[in-house]
Amino acid sequence: MSRSRFRVIDAAIRYTGKPPPSDFEDKFHHMRELQDAFNAHYAENYTPSWLSCLDESMNTWLNKNCPGFMIVERKPHPAGNEYHSIADGDDGKPIMWRIKIQEGKDRPKKADGTWAFPSQFENESKTVKLMLEMTEPIHGTGKIVTMDSGFCYWFGGYLGNKVVATSTIHFHVLCC
Repeated sequence: MSRSRFRVIDAAIRYTGKPPPSDFEDKFHHMRELQDAFNAHYAENYTPSWLSCLDESMNTWLNKNCPGFMIVERKPHPAGNEYHSIADGDDGKPIMWRIKIQEGKDRPKKADGTWAFPSQFENESKTVKLMLEMTEPIHGTGKIVTMDSGFCYWFGGYLGNKVVATSTIHFHVLCC
């Protein structure tokens, strides 16, 4: 494929059919609808087994101007976008059923300073909020979620949603 043909195709690709918001800047506008559709599809059409694994991964970018760009030194490829994902952890089904990009400093705010896309768990700490958002489709099911030691600084429970978490040195277990 010629470079000019590639540029024509690339210019026509869209991940959203919605116009960008006019009252605030959303640097993630072009991928937000795709992420939301992915999560909604799996919430409606997939039932994970009794065990899931919540983790983070990097989507490597070398361009520091991409939205959400961060450097996470502990990662093998530390520069790019960080995603949190949850996948089925049993029956040999490595099926990722929920994703969330870490927006970091580029998380959009409205002109009045409030978050443009607030979480229903906004009053929780960042880690608790993330765990509750990622496991929302399985709240109240009694299913178990394991997490790596990156989540281990938090210990306790969130009984409002019947979600309880305990921490060990090497991994984190969340019962939904």
